Amino acid sequence: MLFVIWSIEHDAWWRPHRWGYTTELSEAGLYSAVESAAIVAQANQVAFHECRIPAVSLGLTMAIRAIAAPELDERIWTILQDWKTTHE
Repeated sequence: MLFVIWSIEHDAWWRPHRWGYTTELSEAGLYSAVESAAIVAQANQVAFHECRIPAVSLGLTMAIRAIAAPELDERIWTILQDWKTTHE
């Protein structure tokens, strides 16, 4: 299973290869379960800054990603902002 990583600290998705952040879901990196768990564990040692989300739960597969991402990006951005507001 692949995961995308949301940075609560940066309000952005992790890019591929851990190369920075993007607000565009379509530009987010896809990480393995092991790598995403390691990234999140390292980032959250002091405070909760990152979370991982199964890519399949976002409807993201490599085949449909380019087509679906613009709509999903806005919907997921809203969901994450709402979650952040209720958990601050």
